[in-house]
Amino acid sequence: SKGFTQPGEWHPVTMYPPMTVSTIWHTARYFMNIIRPSVTVKVWNAREQERIEGLSKAEFFEKYGFVLLHRKTAMRAEDWNACAPKTLDLSNFTGIGMPDFETPISRIYAKEVEQVVRELMPEAKEVELDPLCARRGPGTKNPTYSF
Repeated sequence: SKGFTQPGEWHPVTMYPPMTVSTIWHTARYFMNIIRPSVTVKVWNAREQERIEGLSKAEFFEKYGFVLLHRKTAMRAEDWNACAPKTLDLSNFTGIGMPDFETPISRIYAKEVEQVVRELMPEAKEVELDPLCARRGPGTKNPTYSF
């Protein structure tokens, strides 16, 4: 019977989304991607490539979209832990309810990152960094490597 059921009455519950052409298509594409045969790729040594081409860090970044940098940070393990948000919270997805306070990331790390970004992309007008960081692993607020 259609309509609302009364407390204590049995009613069917479905555990899947409505089947539409779109959901069937996206499901099929997902499974086609995960059962594809493996592909052989060649892995290049970026440090060697940079040396061979004689490019600056900024030029290498411009050409390939990434660059390997060696930088020390003033951040300590305690600083990263202090910046960790609660695990899998609504604010992680929406930004609503995120704390509005200075963290070691906004005080220390953001300045370090901004310096690197300005070196590689001097034309950048603004650099913005999230004041929280989900540091994951044993001994952290997020002990698993997932959410």
